[in-house]
Amino acid sequence: MLTRFRKSLSLFVIPVARAIAKSGIHPNAVTAIGLAISFLAPITATFFPPLLPLIVATSAYMDAVDGAIARISGRVSKRGAFLDSFSDRIEELMYLISLGLLGVPMILVAVGIATSYLISYLRALGELRGVRMEGVGLFERGERVLVVLALSIILVLGAPYARQICVAVMMIFVALNIVTIAQRFVHIWRRLGAE
Repeated sequence: MLTRFRKSLSLFVIPVARAIAKSGIHPNAVTAIGLAISFLAPITATFFPPLLPLIVATSAYMDAVDGAIARISGRVSKRGAFLDSFSDRIEELMYLISLGLLGVPMILVAVGIATSYLISYLRALGELRGVRMEGVGLFERGERVLVVLALSIILVLGAPYARQICVAVMMIFVALNIVTIAQRFVHIWRRLGAE
């Protein structure tokens, strides 16, 4: 869904990506930094929760910037795409575990992780078979990260009924993941059937 707003979102990404590209920093280094920052999320959730939204936002932002740097600097590569995709899975895992550490029931976190991974797995399966997958499905990674960021803010601010709100939102998160899984499965199935 956020892919439809990519031009608007690029206003926040491209200037920074250009500056980093000019400095000569490799996009894979930016990917690695974003990944390293994500490992701070569970630590922060445990020992200093108010910093969690900043950690999630910074890590996710680095993930948006690395691809832009690769395109601007002409360093787009299969190795970089592989590293980026691998890092995305770990980062999402770190973000969701952090919500569990802040009080979201771990069963919901576990189902959220499993269904998120299935969405990514279906993208990989489709693309491996030559099916274009970008923009397919209601609830892609960008949307999931934004929801996790919003939940982390609600939890650290200690809003009234914060835990109950987060449980309800995580249930919706899982439901939207399931809808997206179905959408991607049907999309791949139809494209492969047309061959």
